[in-house]
Amino acid sequence: SAMWPSIRPIVPRNNSGVKTERDDTLVDIDAQQLLGRAQSLTDLSLTPEDIVARTGVHEKNTWTVARRRGQFAPASSDRVLSLLYRLFDRRLIYWDPAMMGAPGVRFVRHLLPRPFGDGGEDRLALVVQRARPITTIATVTRGIASSDVTSYWCHVYPLRLADPSAEGQLFAADGGWREHLHEGIRRRLATAFGRTVDVEAFAWYVCAVLPSPTYRRAHPAEPAPATPPVPSPPHPTSAAALAPPLAAAPAPP
Repeated sequence: SAMWPSIRPIVPRNNSGVKTERDDTLVDIDAQQLLGRAQSLTDLSLTPEDIVARTGVHEKNTWTVARRRGQFAPASSDRVLSLLYRLFDRRLIYWDPAMMGAPGVRFVRHLLPRPFGDGGEDRLALVVQRARPITTIATVTRGIASSDVTSYWCHVYPLRLADPSAEGQLFAADGGWREHLHEGIRRRLATAFGRTVDVEAFAWYVCAVLPSPTYRRAHPAEPAPATPPVPSPPHPTSAAALAPPLAAAPAPP
């Protein structure tokens, strides 16, 4: 069957999810335990060596407590946020980008609560595995997600974005949220179907098709990192019959 381009050009704003590089310290299922470690990390009366001993925080050449502690924000329970950690496994994360390896702040602002982002903690995002073979390759989350939700190394695609023209401004979402689909593809879909096809339809179609046995037999492996192509629906009247015009359209630049 005809194929779409890979997902990334269709939903172009994406990243690999939140990568703390020190999950044992910054992720937990117990808010008090998590906040207690954050309080130790930010305790100016402790030496860096004491902090490492108390919290077990992972250090490396490019990140040490001694070098970074001056950038830590004061400990606060407001920084304890919900995170999709693995499939069906929602945990808590202590949100302080200075404590993390790759938080992806410019991207995850669309999925973070205020004041850390644009108030998108209840916004949906598509999560798709970057490399195969794997167990599951697509799901949906509300708010932020880790870099390993679907196994190892996923991509996170918010379905709606805060006003892109206001990026870098405080509370950019005050300017409204927009659907996150490549505009050229959106126009082709509207022409082909005589109506607007929303980004949620695309997301649910991806979630239904990519984990299917038929798809996985046809695409058993891809070089890593890779984002999977999406097959055309077998019947043009299916609820998410989006792929025929996409298959005929050139891939976005």
